[in-house]
Amino acid sequence: MIGNPKEFPTDQIRIAFVLSWMSGSRHVQTWASNQQTIFTWSETWPTWVEFQAILEDQYGDPAAEQQAQEYLLHYKQGETPARSFFDTLELWFTLANISDKDEAYNIVKRAMNPHMRSALTIAGFPKTYKELRAKLCLLEDEERKMGTMDARTLDSCLFNDSGVAAARQYKRAQSAVIRVQGQALFMRTQEDECLIQT
Repeated sequence: MIGNPKEFPTDQIRIAFVLSWMSGSRHVQTWASNQQTIFTWSETWPTWVEFQAILEDQYGDPAAEQQAQEYLLHYKQGETPARSFFDTLELWFTLANISDKDEAYNIVKRAMNPHMRSALTIAGFPKTYKELRAKLCLLEDEERKMGTMDARTLDSCLFNDSGVAAARQYKRAQSAVIRVQGQALFMRTQEDECLIQT
């Protein structure tokens, strides 16, 4: 619905769409069908906000907010890219009912990658949540532009399809005897060819 707002111009269409897609237990399906019947016969559809409250009352987890707050206490960015990190955080902020940007800012500072936090501290740490998000996303974009090399993308016989060094996996193939002008004979194998090419 967010991605195609023109397809869902009214609250009634949004609510009917959601009710038609509710599935799971027989109770859920019966409830959704009954709600649609009630709204249609009474010709009074709730607003989208009112419908969300009805859904929350019927199916919401009363402990969800507390669980989300506890999750945020321990969540760490690790190696997660900046945009994914913020998308995940903002989902949990919604679940934890956190709308205060100062609180969100402190959670991000605590959860972000410590190396990135140290680098930003040296360069000048952003003062707000919005600035911090923008800075981390900008740094990620710049890193992509620089084209960090991934060894797995190299076209080399030293790596197999999964990016694992594969030189030792080559079996000795038929040896080729090569005479170098005026020098002794030596054996060159497929493995030697691989190492010479790289």
